[in-house]
Amino acid sequence: MTITVAAGEPGAVSGAVTAGGSPLEGACIYLYESDAAPSASFASCAGADGVYYVGGVTAGEYVVAVADPSGAYATLWLEEPVVVDAGETSALDVSLQGEPTGHLVGAVTAPSGPAGSVCVFAYERGCRMRRRSRRVRMRPAGMACMGSTRRAMTWRSSIRPGCF
Repeated sequence: MTITVAAGEPGAVSGAVTAGGSPLEGACIYLYESDAAPSASFASCAGADGVYYVGGVTAGEYVVAVADPSGAYATLWLEEPVVVDAGETSALDVSLQGEPTGHLVGAVTAPSGPAGSVCVFAYERGCRMRRRSRRVRMRPAGMACMGSTRRAMTWRSSIRPGCF
């Protein structure tokens, strides 16, 4: 018996990220399959012109987060998901707004020395441990990703005030 599965041609998401009307170099776009997904399924970062392209995206609906690795702007979770159709490119421009933020700063190490190719996420848990609903959104309030390096891994992420 032979089973044939036809996969649709992947789609893409592209656009520009700005802040204060200017391109935001290095801003990263993350596509999550759902609010409960532990990590992004697809991601890309903007170039010097603020333009990004996330290719090879499986057709579907994705929750979108935009993070500024420089730490100047807080991570933005878009209210509406982006829909990606097979073989099509969905346009998505994002403007980050200035808002009061604090900063989380740290270092990532392993027993053998500096750790590389890692992401650090800060999840808001609330200042009081009250159960409001059974559904918990696992959206990080701040994030930072670093590639491989031989130096100590340090990270910085802007984050809204709260308890984490």
